[in-house]
Amino acid sequence: MVPFSWTELWDHDSPAGHRILGEAAEFGLKEGFTVPMVTLDGHSAGLSIAGAMTELPPHLRGPVQMMAIYSFARAAHLRERPPAPVTLTIREADVLHWIAEGKTDWEIARILQVSEHLVDKVARQIKSKFQVVNRVQAVVQAMRAGVIH
Repeated sequence: MVPFSWTELWDHDSPAGHRILGEAAEFGLKEGFTVPMVTLDGHSAGLSIAGAMTELPPHLRGPVQMMAIYSFARAAHLRERPPAPVTLTIREADVLHWIAEGKTDWEIARILQVSEHLVDKVARQIKSKFQVVNRVQAVVQAMRAGVIH
C-alpha cells in the first residue's frame, strides 16, 4: 500500500473517496496525507495527518511514512497483553535451576537422584510452559519473568 495525498483522491473517479473527503471537510479537514498499513493478521490500519491547509511537501513524505510505521509498531506493542505468569512445580524449578547452571541431564539426574528420562520429561514441560523450543530460551524467559535470577 502506497502513502497518498488526499488531493490525489480527487483525481480518481471514486464515489467512496469523494464521500470520505466530503465528510472530512465538514470537520475542517480539507487536506491531508495518509500512510495505509496492513497488520500481520490482515487488518487495515493507517495514519493520517490532516487539517485545513496541510499539503505535505514531497520531500517530507518519506520521513512521515517512517514515523507512521514506527508509531503503528509501537502502538501495536503497547496493546499486547503481557504473557500469563508461569508457575513451576518444585521439581520443574529444581531442573530449571540446574539447566541454568549448565548441567547435563545425566548430571541433573545424579544431583536430584532421579532418572535422566524424568529430567528430560521435566525439561520438555518447562519449555512448553514458557512456549519456547530449547532450553536456552527457557532459561532466558525464566530470567525475564523473574522465575530465576
